[in-house]
Amino acid sequence: MNRVYNAVKLDLYTVKASLPVFAIEIIAVIFIGAATKQPSVITAIAMMFATALGSTIFQINEKNNLDKLYGILPLKKLERVLARYLYALILGICCAAIMAVVALILYRALNITLETLPFLAVLGFSFAYYCFAVGISYPIFTRFSFSKTYIFTIAPIFLLFFLLMFLFKQPGFLTGMSKALQFFSAHQYLIILCCVSVGLVFLAVSLPIAYLLSRKKEL
Repeated sequence: MNRVYNAVKLDLYTVKASLPVFAIEIIAVIFIGAATKQPSVITAIAMMFATALGSTIFQINEKNNLDKLYGILPLKKLERVLARYLYALILGICCAAIMAVVALILYRALNITLETLPFLAVLGFSFAYYCFAVGISYPIFTRFSFSKTYIFTIAPIFLLFFLLMFLFKQPGFLTGMSKALQFFSAHQYLIILCCVSVGLVFLAVSLPIAYLLSRKKEL
């Protein structure tokens, strides 16, 4: 377990140089939220930037041939993949938590009434989307080079769009959504639990796929 911990630290250290750019993006997002008086929106936008930052580790590894460094470390392939997913999870949780706090500060500073359900829904769905994006892209980046497959960093949002288009065409979908809205209106904080659970399921399903593809890469 200590080896996995050190591998996560190495990933976080590797992406350290990209953090100033990410911080500038987040500051810009906060200003947008303040200017439009839509504090809850900043979480959704920030998590999209976090998705890009999460994929940057593969770009840096490829550019600097860091896979060779990982290859000489006393790490099993499963530990390497697990560490990469833990890195993504830590990044997502930290970004979501920070932006949630900033949004709450904006609500108070701008004297805007906080509507709990929409705020929690945006926060929860933003985190779930982040996990979905990681779950789609990480196995691909694990198997193939980033330069050849970087287009997949935007693939999850298109997949989500087409999925929603398909669902909206299904009979009874809007009725089901109305019932779900009524349920979560009565149990507001369950929406966070559900979204986090769905996000973790995405990662749990994706991780073994990435592991199998990483084994195949070395064949």
